[in-house]
This record gives sequence, C-alpha cells and structure tokens, in this order.
Amino acid sequence: MRKTTRFLSLLVLLTAATGAWAQSSVSVYSNALNTLELFSKMTNINANGDGTNGMNGLWLRHDNLVTYNYSSANAADDWLVTPGVALEAGVTYTIAIDAVKPTPQNSAFTETFEVKVGTGTEASAANLSAGATAIATTEVTTSWTTYKGTFTPTEDGTYYVGIHATSPANQNQFSIRNLFVGVKYYSVNLNDGELNPTTWTAKAGSATTFTALPQDVAEGQTVTLKYDPSVTGREVKSITAKVEVIPDGAIKGKFTVNASGKKVYFSQGNLQATYYDADWNDETPGTWSWGFAANQWDYVGGADYNLSTTEWSGTKTGNNFINGNGTMSENGTVDLFNWVGASAASNNYILTAPAYYGISNIYSPLSAYGNTANENLMHDWGECIGAGWRTLTMNEWIWILGPLSSPNPGTNCRLGSTVNSTENARFSPATVNTDGTGMKGLILFPDGLTIANTEGVTWGPINNIPYDGTNCTNCTTAGWAALAAKGCVFLPVTSFRFNQEYNSVDIPIDLGFYWSATGKGENTAYSILFSRSDNSYSSTMEYTDRNRTYGCAVRLVYDVE
Repeated sequence: MRKTTRFLSLLVLLTAATGAWAQSSVSVYSNALNTLELFSKMTNINANGDGTNGMNGLWLRHDNLVTYNYSSANAADDWLVTPGVALEAGVTYTIAIDAVKPTPQNSAFTETFEVKVGTGTEASAANLSAGATAIATTEVTTSWTTYKGTFTPTEDGTYYVGIHATSPANQNQFSIRNLFVGVKYYSVNLNDGELNPTTWTAKAGSATTFTALPQDVAEGQTVTLKYDPSVTGREVKSITAKVEVIPDGAIKGKFTVNASGKKVYFSQGNLQATYYDADWNDETPGTWSWGFAANQWDYVGGADYNLSTTEWSGTKTGNNFINGNGTMSENGTVDLFNWVGASAASNNYILTAPAYYGISNIYSPLSAYGNTANENLMHDWGECIGAGWRTLTMNEWIWILGPLSSPNPGTNCRLGSTVNSTENARFSPATVNTDGTGMKGLILFPDGLTIANTEGVTWGPINNIPYDGTNCTNCTTAGWAALAAKGCVFLPVTSFRFNQEYNSVDIPIDLGFYWSATGKGENTAYSILFSRSDNSYSSTMEYTDRNRTYGCAVRLVYDVE
C-alpha cells in the first residue's frame, strides 16, 4: 500500500507537566501586562482596604511591569482579575503567569501569590476566594519563572481569573507579566491510514486506551493511534505518531535553514532586556530580565539625537538609556544590541554580563567589541533565554529568505510555501493590523503551507521588496491573526542605535536591522536589512556586514528536534 503523509489536528487536554504552553496553544485570554492600557483592562481589588496612599499594599503598574508593592502593616490580600472569559464545560484550560522578585535584595523577603478562578456576574474577591484554585500559593523567586496550572469547568459560563497577592506583611515587592488562559492543539503526523477517521483510540506506552490523545502524554513521547473499523468497516490500521511539543516562546511554523534540511522555530517576538532598579541606591543595584516581545510586531524604538542642533526628537526609551558595560541611567527595555565578538574577552572593555550581549554605549575603540575577522559571538543571545535558543548564522538567514539574485529553491534557498498561487513563497513585505496601529515589516512564510485567499489579507509582492514601499501585503488584525495561527513569522521594522550619537535611535523607523551570529571584518558582523520606507530607498534588502557598534534587533530560533 502506498505510504502517505497526513496531518490530523486533535485537541489535547494537557496537564501542566507537559511543559510547553505558549505558541502551541490557542489563547482564550492573554494579557502581556506591559502597558498602562493592558493593565487597565484588569480589575484591581484591594480586598483588605489598605493602600490608601496609592502606593503600598496595591497592584501598581511600574515601567513595563505590573508590581505588587508591600504594606508594612497588613498581609497582602489584593486581586488582579481578568474580564469575564467564556469557558466550556469539560475542557481543561492551562493558566500561566510569569513572576519575579525584581531586585537581588528581595531574596530575603517572602513574596507569594495564588491564582483562582471564580464565577458570578462580576469580578469580586468573594467570588474568587470561593472559586477553584488553578495555581496554589507559590513563593516567587528572584528570576523570571512561568507558573502554570489548569482548570476544568463543570459548566459552560463566564469565569474570572484572579491573581491573588498573598505575601506576609512588611515584605517588599514582586512583578508579573504574560498572563495566559488557553487550551492546546497539536498536529499528529499520520504515516499511514485514513485522513479523517471518525473515531480514534490512543495508547501512551502501556497506559489505558483513550478516546482522544491521553492527558498524560509526555514531551516527545510516541503515541500509537488505532483506527476503529466498526465505524466504516475498513480494516484496522495502526499508526505511530509523535506528539510535537513546541518550546515555550516559539512559533509553531518550521523553517529550513540549510541544504541538509535542518529546521528551526522562530521566537514569538524580538529579544528584549528590561532593567529595573527600585531605588537607584548603589548598594542595591537593579536587575536585568530577558524575554521576548509580547507580540511579533512589537519594538521598543527610541528618540533621535540631532548632532547639528543638539536636540532630541521622539520619546526616549531604554535604548537611549544605555551606559557603558551593561548599566542604565534609567529603568527601561532594550531591544537594539551591539555585536560582541569572542576576541572582546581579552580587550578589557566589555566586562559585565549585560555588556556581553551588546548592552553598551562604547564607540571607541572599535576593538572593544572584538577585533578578529570571521569570529563568532562571545556569548550567543540565546543564552539569555535558555538552553536550545540561538542566533541564526548569516548563511541560515540567506537560506530562509533566498539570495538577492538568482534564487533557486531547494538548491540555494528553501522551498517555502505556496501563497496566493505563488510557489516557493518565502517572504512578503507587509503592514499588519491595518485597522488599528499599523506596523510595517516582513512576513516570513513557514515551510510546506498552502495559503490562498485569507479574509482580511490583501496580497502584495512575494519574494521581493519593491522600491515603492507603499506596495505591500496588508493585513487587518484578524487577517494577521489567521496567518500567525498558521505559523507565519513577522519581523517588524526596528531602526538601529548609534553609540557615537548618545544612543540615538534613527527615526522615522522604516528599516529592519537584524543581527546574525556571523562575524566578518575585524570590526564588523553580518546582518540583514530590509527597507519599508514609503519613499525610494537605495536598497530594499541587504545581506552585508555592519559596524559592531551599531545596535540592531535580534530574533532567536530554536532547533527542531
């Protein structure tokens, strides 16, 4: 019998033990909690009535984080609650939240919280206290940690998810971000058998047979599926299927990066580093926390300094506040990094861990960032996130996007997808969220998709960027969400940072600069550049070396196993 490859989407109701929940999941409700607007969507309940000074004993928004600030007199009893969320009976929902005690001195204090789910007509402390516990009382650590739990409603209805600060009195503070409520879907590769069987049973190892994929499937575990012939009278066919678990923070689309067929997942957003110092006391320095932008289109940007007029234009951000050797003059988030080569370790300029990853304003000497041609990074940016994450080499970027002239899919670049009847589609210049705050950038199509007419998407050029930047693919919010659900990647324009001009960020922000892991000259390294200017630009796409003192964006990848 001829072997075929098919994909069947099955609902998997997974417990927290399975690990991944981010882009492999379908979100019912999510909130990055990193802006005042997002914080205002939550209900803030001061259940114990303290916090009268507007600062202590309350949930507060500080910089890009939401923080619970202690009361010297009372134990915490403060709720941060979602809007009403429609949940279905019998479905197991994963609930996750990131939390941290943001400064080293906080290690001496006990900061705790729980997450509960309540019902009723409103978000109230009484309803939540009487509700189900999704995440039991947990002590927060001094590094960002994702805390997860599950909740299975017994009835359809509107539910409220509450983050309950429970720290003892007279402690300090802790911060939260990235609240997620959702369920998981996975693809199962059917090497043989029917495409759309009516009934399946599944067995994990020697476990009991289930009517759907079992809840205790472990990461990477092989599951045997067996078609029930009683439904149609067909013969029994046993299929071994590996459950794909996508890493936390990754997008499910797969991208081939070389001729050998190696594939990667992209991260859910550009790399960001956030600095926070509660009191700016030299004896208690602030801390850095690393993560991905909450949305694929997010970038930090910054203000532009004019050397002639000595004036700033635009709003300053963390990219403008960088000092030498990984320090900051103000709290903020950085997403434009210098390129630090391996030889910089012996030059005695880059001396601290944040500076290892390009958080520096040093411009002279250029050798501060290494002075050896063709060298590697001193420390890959992936180290800031965790094992498995890394930066693409320049050759891998070219294999994903295609060479600038004479691309030959399968020979010098990947095959890509079929998009709007265009075969071997790899990328398209685009503006997403055109019905809101539109964001310019580049859509990357994963391998092996067929994408035809999509509501909310007007297709522009594919596999090239025209000099007229107004001619591009346009996606409404819903249109982009549909493409993102298929595993498409969006690289937003980012501009770049000039060390020699007081960390000036070039505006208007119409250019995308992304580093590779590949050094070139003694003081340069390879990057990609694409233009989304509405006016003519000298080059619409470049793969070239750039001075290592430039601050450029970083988009990490994770190797598919």
